[in-house]
Amino acid sequence: MTKRILTMTVVFLIISLMGGGLGVFGATETTYTSKWFGFITDTKDINKGRNITPDAIRKSVAEQGAKYALVNDLFSGRYIELAPPEKAAPFAGQQVFVQGSITTMSLTKSGDGTPNAVSGGGHFTIQISSITPHVQDGIY
Repeated sequence: MTKRILTMTVVFLIISLMGGGLGVFGATETTYTSKWFGFITDTKDINKGRNITPDAIRKSVAEQGAKYALVNDLFSGRYIELAPPEKAAPFAGQQVFVQGSITTMSLTKSGDGTPNAVSGGGHFTIQISSITPHVQDGIY
């Protein structure tokens, strides 16, 4: 398991560095397809961490205009929004692997120029192709 997480982290960093370097030279948008891991919460309650119930997450999305978000410690204080919401809803409040794609100029810069929750740094949305639950193991 540790080997898998290390491999995914290295792949993410390589893709991030490639995207960041290409952005300097005026590259066009690119779609990155990968598997991300983390905890599904919502954008209004992002600072509550795992101290939130699945029902509270779904309520924030339904009634307060929040969006489902994937967080983990490797995102350096940022989150990634998840779409479409109906694919994320059944996994609210769970630790998961999300397979999907992000379209952006660079994974190390802003996806569309708008800040995202915890500490800014860019807005990204994963277009979900699949979600797999993962045992809560404290790694992320």
